[in-house]
Amino acid sequence: MTFYMPLKSGATGGGYTTFLRNPERNQGIFFRASRLVLNGDQVELFGNPGGSKEEESIAKGRYDRENEVIALYLPSRGSYDFRRVDADEGRISIRVACP
Repeated sequence: MTFYMPLKSGATGGGYTTFLRNPERNQGIFFRASRLVLNGDQVELFGNPGGSKEEESIAKGRYDRENEVIALYLPSRGSYDFRRVDADEGRISIRVACP
C-alpha cells in the first residue's frame, strides 16, 4: 500500500502541514492527518481521526536525517517509511514495511 505525505512548513502549533493520501484505496481519509512535528530525531503526526474536534496524536516515529527517511507506525496499518521522491512521483512517498 502506498501513502503520500506532502509537507509544507508553517503549521499552526509548529511543524509542517500535511495529509495522507492513498491513491489505491483512499485509506488516508480515515486518519485526517493535519500536522507533522519534528523534534530532533522524533516525529509525531497529529490529526482529527473520526472527525474529532480536538487535534490529537495519531502516530509517532523517527526521522533518519542521514537517509532522509521518516518512519511512522500507523495504528492498525503497520510501519511505514516515508522518503522524498521526485516531483513527478509526488512529494513524499511511503511503502509498507509489514511482514
